[in-house]
Amino acid sequence: MQPSLSNLLCKKLSLPFDRHLPEKWRNPPAWLNGYMLLLLLAGLIFQLYVPIEFHDSDMWYHLHGGERFWASGEIPDNSYFSFIQPERTFVNYYWGFQALIAKLYQFSGYSGLLILRALLFFLTTVLAYRFIIEEKDSRSHIILVTLLFIAYFTLIEGRTINLRPHLFSQMFMLLFLYILERRPGWAPLLPLITLIWVNLHGIEWVIPGLIGGAYLIEYLIGRYRHGLHREHNWLYPASIIACAPAVLLTPHGFDLLGTPFDVPPFVSMFINEMQPLDTRLFYTIVFNGNKLSYTTIFSILFLISCYLFLRALIRNKLRISHAILALAGIALLLKGIRFQWEWAFLTLPLLSHAIATEPAVKIRTRGMSLFGLALLIVLSLPFINIIKQWQSFAPYPLNTWTLPTGSIKFLRQQAPQGGNIMVPLSRSGYFHYALQPNFRVYADLQMSLFTDFDIFTVFRFNTEKHSTNQLLEQYPLDYLLITNSLKKFPSDLEDHPEFKPVFLDDFVVIYANEKRHPKLVKEFELKATHPFTPAGVKDDDDPDKILAELKRMLSFDPNSDRINHAITRILSNEERYADVITWGERFLIAHPDNPNSYYLLGDALHNQDNCEKAIPLFKRGLDVSDETFKKVLYTHIGSCYNDLQDFDQAYAYLKKGINPYTNLSNPEFLYQLAYSAYIIGKVRESTELLDMLAFSLPDDRKKLREKTLSFTKKLQQAEKELPSFFSWAWKMVSGNVTPPEQKPSR
Repeated sequence: MQPSLSNLLCKKLSLPFDRHLPEKWRNPPAWLNGYMLLLLLAGLIFQLYVPIEFHDSDMWYHLHGGERFWASGEIPDNSYFSFIQPERTFVNYYWGFQALIAKLYQFSGYSGLLILRALLFFLTTVLAYRFIIEEKDSRSHIILVTLLFIAYFTLIEGRTINLRPHLFSQMFMLLFLYILERRPGWAPLLPLITLIWVNLHGIEWVIPGLIGGAYLIEYLIGRYRHGLHREHNWLYPASIIACAPAVLLTPHGFDLLGTPFDVPPFVSMFINEMQPLDTRLFYTIVFNGNKLSYTTIFSILFLISCYLFLRALIRNKLRISHAILALAGIALLLKGIRFQWEWAFLTLPLLSHAIATEPAVKIRTRGMSLFGLALLIVLSLPFINIIKQWQSFAPYPLNTWTLPTGSIKFLRQQAPQGGNIMVPLSRSGYFHYALQPNFRVYADLQMSLFTDFDIFTVFRFNTEKHSTNQLLEQYPLDYLLITNSLKKFPSDLEDHPEFKPVFLDDFVVIYANEKRHPKLVKEFELKATHPFTPAGVKDDDDPDKILAELKRMLSFDPNSDRINHAITRILSNEERYADVITWGERFLIAHPDNPNSYYLLGDALHNQDNCEKAIPLFKRGLDVSDETFKKVLYTHIGSCYNDLQDFDQAYAYLKKGINPYTNLSNPEFLYQLAYSAYIIGKVRESTELLDMLAFSLPDDRKKLREKTLSFTKKLQQAEKELPSFFSWAWKMVSGNVTPPEQKPSR
């Protein structure tokens, strides 16, 4: 008898180590094996495909510390990259992680770091999968177990984008749980795992202590009261106990033990992930049509875990280890947002055991049942998450669009002698890594190294004039790198006119100290450009001088989003449409992720009566636009169709883009909507829109007012002569109505 296709698939996709699985999991349905394999591979490919990019600068200060370790042979435990006085010192509990990624980067660059991130994600998700399906007493329906894995897959994926030591901690947490709960015979490996863990991310030593302590207590109580765990020999408790001295096998010894408890008192005020968890998350479930949020998963899991905990407690079926871990997870959860993942992993044994031991019920999943439809939707959600986050444009393997590469290049080339620089805290780690060894920053966000007051002074420096003056008087500063959103900052420098703006990129504006660097300031001072609003041109400005300065800066940062946009925008405002097309094409090539690049180029083509090329550009821009910008593009697409006298399309797009109740920035477009509505037979709509337009037009729009009133009068006259349908039909056949000039004034 020939084997069926489903049997072949089942063999090909069979899980490894099947002998360790419960009976019902040794021959699961082929669709389930296929789904799990596809999901794990999709997650791995996604992690390999998504480039390294800036979300926080932690990875770069870790790289800097690791490179210093290999260069000096000493663990960096001070503020070697800072000019702050006196020097700050700390217990570098992540020195192993720093050394690892620095050596990996040395041999394989950002590609190696990206592969490491993907590998950690894959191993963590596989561990979660194996932990969930290897429950010995698995009686529940396979679908429930699958849903639990989807939840943890989403949670793990939600915190993997940054390459930081917490990725190792997540993997080791699951490995600890997997060994103690599923593979007690592997317990002798635990001290070695602990040794590696505490040298990679030592502040987490409390977690293996909690996990090992929970299972050790359960083991001892079970041996004493009920004679449980007789299958374990002395190696099981001895291995757990041996993890305690392994914690001390770091360069820091006993000093490491205090790191989890030596948290700055105000850290939650300036580091988001250390903020207290909003208690509404414990009971609020929000379904977002865009993607499955890990916060939603957290809320659902929390509610379910509370119910299962109480139910097991009431039924006297709550395991001691599970109770300790679940309660410890809640205690950590109350410490801050970042502990959501620790809570999730510590609660996994409780959830997995409760779901797996739930008596299976017969669920009809074939045909077009409502449950089958709901299941199909849920199973597709992780893939939808991945698709929603997919980036088709960003540079690879490092997304330089998210980094201040222009400022780095400018300072390296024009200020090779280095100096003291003030930089935004959120990007400080990247700056002191990229500008080593000659530049020194004030501080970065290593909360164990710098004090709350150190961080406070940087925040105040950027937001309050008196604090700016105090720090400038205290330290000899060469350059100030100011976040480009701080548009009021120039006024904070009124008492220090020696600082002149010399450069800007997509993220910061550079001010140079003229007293210390007169030659650089003389050559590069921005005298015409408004550094915080480079696309802005005031009445007394010379656009050509601004353009010359912008083009000079573009030589350092050819792909700058902000500068390319500013040049194209200024040319567009000056109605130099031939130049706009040249620069717009360059802008589009440099930043196909920016909807402005499609809009400005399309608008220039529109103004040159080339709507055949403008419309496809506007439509491509829709793919990278948010809902607000889509309305702008819809309006211009509709206006183009209006010029081409395709009034059905003109009406459809203009109506999607224009809401006269909320925004009427260009009333010409409303007139076009009214006219296209009239042409396709929507006379009542046209009349209403014309009344709105006439009411809202200011006195300086005399020409448009006259055109609107004239059109309204014609409609009113037509209504008197014939019923609206016959009037419209007659005018369409006779051609008596000729459209007024449709091209909007810009």
